[in-house]
Amino acid sequence: MSRKENVIAKCPLCKSKLIGRLSTRNYYCQDCSIELIFNKGLIDVFYIYSDGNVRLVGKL
Repeated sequence: MSRKENVIAKCPLCKSKLIGRLSTRNYYCQDCSIELIFNKGLIDVFYIYSDGNVRLVGKL
């Protein structure tokens, strides 16, 4: 039985294709500095500030 894998081809906010995969559930958009995390069927969107702090922007 195959496991369904979460894949993001482009950023849902800025539509950039500069998406990096951090782990099996985490992605990062280089253009708008957000981290996308798959969580219970939704995608949590976090903004990453230049000082390293993060803020939850919303859920998709």
